[in-house]
Amino acid sequence: MEFNQYLLAQSKDERKIIAKTQFVQALVNGSLPQEARNYYVAQDHFYVDKFDEFFQAVFQKLPIQLQIKKPQANGLEAEAHEALKPSPDLSNIAVGEHNVAYLQHIEHAVKTSDPIAGILALLPCTESYHLLARDFTDQADPKFKAWFDYYTSSDYLAFTNWLWQSLNILVPEYQQISSTQLAEWEAIYHLAYQDEIKFWQAVPMDLDQVEFN
Repeated sequence: MEFNQYLLAQSKDERKIIAKTQFVQALVNGSLPQEARNYYVAQDHFYVDKFDEFFQAVFQKLPIQLQIKKPQANGLEAEAHEALKPSPDLSNIAVGEHNVAYLQHIEHAVKTSDPIAGILALLPCTESYHLLARDFTDQADPKFKAWFDYYTSSDYLAFTNWLWQSLNILVPEYQQISSTQLAEWEAIYHLAYQDEIKFWQAVPMDLDQVEFN
């Protein structure tokens, strides 16, 4: 078993929680209300901008042999956002505290000299989106099917696979890692998953719950 497979097995229950959130269930069956879509897209737009910045910082720390293997993606996250048909102006939606806390956790991991820590903080978002979309794509209502198509696309899968493969190359035999180091890495990974769960759970499913600027 490779390191990413070990981690996926460890985080299986966390992904089940995400799959059962109200937002995801409504996304799958096509009943996701406009207010929820607006809030999610506003939060994710803010998050993705920061995510890209943190990813570049981690990327620069990777060995050149891993950097040159990174696939050239053609898709943009905006495609997934547009698939949810948000309102044109979302500037009045405040950035959620859960979002800020998630990004602070990633930033802390990325600022260390260890690129593995950075990958582990970024990985739950990347892999969970692909796996979630893959598991529900056949059930997805046509209304939001383009969202599922984006996260199951060949480009997105290639990037996810590259992250997994990079992690496995950096940690070829995780069984031989000290228990202290392994626990530190797992803590970063699982905290990011807990933040990912909160990201989905924080989406208000009616207008009264939305916090405006």
